[in-house]
Amino acid sequence: ARDRTAILGVRENAGVGLRRWARESEPDPGRPGWDRVTVSFADSGWYADYLASFAPDVIVLDPPDLREAVIRRLKGALA
Repeated sequence: ARDRTAILGVRENAGVGLRRWARESEPDPGRPGWDRVTVSFADSGWYADYLASFAPDVIVLDPPDLREAVIRRLKGALA
């Protein structure tokens, strides 16, 4: 069950796969050229891997544990 919610910053015209499953999507007034996209997910580990594959077109705004998991994966890719 997708029992967790994430709020993502998604660059305009990117993240089509994410947008398909979005509960909400609206322009981000504080970040021109980006949208705030709300999605549901179940597994933090798998979802962090998936979101990291969209870099630099996706930013996890919330929840903090998912954001940190994505950051760890991106840093690991640089090492």
